[in-house]
Amino acid sequence: MVISLKSLVSSSGITQLCLSTIYQLSNINSCCQLSTVNCQLSTVNCQLSTVNYQLSTINCQLSTVNYFRIAVKHVAEYRQSFQDFLHSIFR
Repeated sequence: MVISLKSLVSSSGITQLCLSTIYQLSNINSCCQLSTVNCQLSTVNCQLSTVNYQLSTINCQLSTVNYFRIAVKHVAEYRQSFQDFLHSIFR
């Protein structure tokens, strides 16, 4: 069996060395299979990055909502304290 060394440059620019046999019955070599797997992994990574970005955005929005809730609560507390102060002066 004769083994040939083939190289494949992926879309990310990383050169991969693939071993494929000359005497394969099918013409599908390991380079094509590796390329497909790498493409699928890249797609999954892209989807995970998108999900992480969306989760980060949601967390940011929730933090902003919580911040405003706390701010509104504090304003209400300060207002009540100020009213109590005024009532204590003008009794």
